[in-house]
Amino acid sequence: MPLEQVFYLSQSIASIAVVGSLIYLGLQVRGADRSQRAIMQQGRADRASKASLTVAKGELARVWQRGMDVDPTMTREEVTQWLLLCRSMFLSGEDSFLQHKAGTLDQAAFDSYCAGVRSYGISSRMEAVGSAVWQRISCVRRRAGRGGADRLPRGYTCRVAETRTSGKSRS
Repeated sequence: MPLEQVFYLSQSIASIAVVGSLIYLGLQVRGADRSQRAIMQQGRADRASKASLTVAKGELARVWQRGMDVDPTMTREEVTQWLLLCRSMFLSGEDSFLQHKAGTLDQAAFDSYCAGVRSYGISSRMEAVGSAVWQRISCVRRRAGRGGADRLPRGYTCRVAETRTSGKSRS
């Protein structure tokens, strides 16, 4: 076999090897992406499950319900507990919203989150209270140097408060 044919044969083999390596790399990246999404979903499910179990305990369940009912007779301690429960809920929702916005949370999982938010049956009165709580938490976050918005981000609660977030922000 002449030297020129050996050269062309080696170039052909090298080209096939490069294509094979790229296919293998693509499969590895795809598998890693699926694995990462599965880990993120497991983390979300674990977080929601722990939060639900925590709130299901007698005292916090009562405080949560009174807060959702916008009960004016809540004690200062109960209001603090309810605000902390809301903060936890907002942070969890913010995480889901930001993951969806970044494309790391698929539409089906985000729709599931939205259905969970809607299942609370949030009234217009509760939306106003929720916006006030968000502003309070946001103010604390800004003071701590972590940023924050004066209003719920558009779509944050899956369009529950969309009409309230479309105007100019209040100071």
